[in-house]
Amino acid sequence: MIDAAYEGGAERYVELLATGLDRRRFEPSVIARDAAALDAWCERIRRCDIPVTRLAMNLPFRPQHAVSIFRALRTTGAQIAHMNSPGPYDSQTGLFAPVARLASARAVCVTEHLPMVERLWKRALVKRLAYAFVDRVFTVCEANLPFLTTRQGVPVHKQCVVYNGLPAAFGSEAAGATVEMRKRFGIPDESVAFAFIGGLTRRKGLDVLIDALAKLSDRAVVIVAGDGEEKTRLEKAAETLSEASVRFVGSLSRREVGNLLCAVDALVVPSFMEGLPYVILEAMACSLPVIATDVNGIPEAVDAGRTGLLVPAGDADAMRDALEHFLSNASERLEMGRQGRLRFERLFTLERHVDTMQRNYEDLAGTPRAVGS
Repeated sequence: MIDAAYEGGAERYVELLATGLDRRRFEPSVIARDAAALDAWCERIRRCDIPVTRLAMNLPFRPQHAVSIFRALRTTGAQIAHMNSPGPYDSQTGLFAPVARLASARAVCVTEHLPMVERLWKRALVKRLAYAFVDRVFTVCEANLPFLTTRQGVPVHKQCVVYNGLPAAFGSEAAGATVEMRKRFGIPDESVAFAFIGGLTRRKGLDVLIDALAKLSDRAVVIVAGDGEEKTRLEKAAETLSEASVRFVGSLSRREVGNLLCAVDALVVPSFMEGLPYVILEAMACSLPVIATDVNGIPEAVDAGRTGLLVPAGDADAMRDALEHFLSNASERLEMGRQGRLRFERLFTLERHVDTMQRNYEDLAGTPRAVGS
């Protein structure tokens, strides 16, 4: 179950997990908000023979919506209800949990993606009461655990870290076609290209990256893929730089993201707040080194000095130094990318993620595990 009105990282999490489950052992179904921005996402899930129920969701402000959620859960006959919270006050402030219990779910679990968001006391109180009905709270990185305890009031014995995962073949369609991909994105042969991929919002820190480019070599090119409320302001800020320094290419499909990552020399993630960003895992899958801020779960993905470089959030000078380092060290970039792929294969594949979640589901449902699992 997920109640966001747009497609983001949490929706990707749900899609990958639901479509990755072993259908001989599990029968997934999805309950999602009836929002136009989710039309394509829901259709992709349906094409994988997974039923999708779309509902109006605005608890606790529309109590009658609990009735339709209850009916949908009863219709699925779900033994396990799994909520997904992009932020601490999504998933209807946790109110899915008691509704799921009333609908006879044997177990209720939730994935908290960004528990570090500052809490609002009224919603926090409602959520804390609702979470008494939750059996297990998953989160995507170790760095989130203290926030689950102190800000979200989740007992330690209910907490469980399961890293995000991606298909091992991500980006393989463009692998080996770097020259072609660079031409497609208009990247000159002599340039060192960096990619920024994400929403154009303040917490993503693109303005810090733009500041860092101000005194950097003209060889540096940044391809910005994404859209958001700060787009106009950021485009204006980038106008002060060399004409070729920053190029905004808009939102890209997942295949196009793979193509872009195979065209550039490094990924840059200047965020002020993250859980465990899929875009970093995508870069690692494509053997690409990463420059990122050392916030929240990012250091658990990026092995500093081995698979990439970490800098303090908001520090344009440190970001500039990291960019300059990569401009001058092509062999090191390649080695970091190679090490990143090995780290991805060890920790962040979708197979590993799904296997761990399946074992948790079987434990929650009290069912025997399949032979060899």
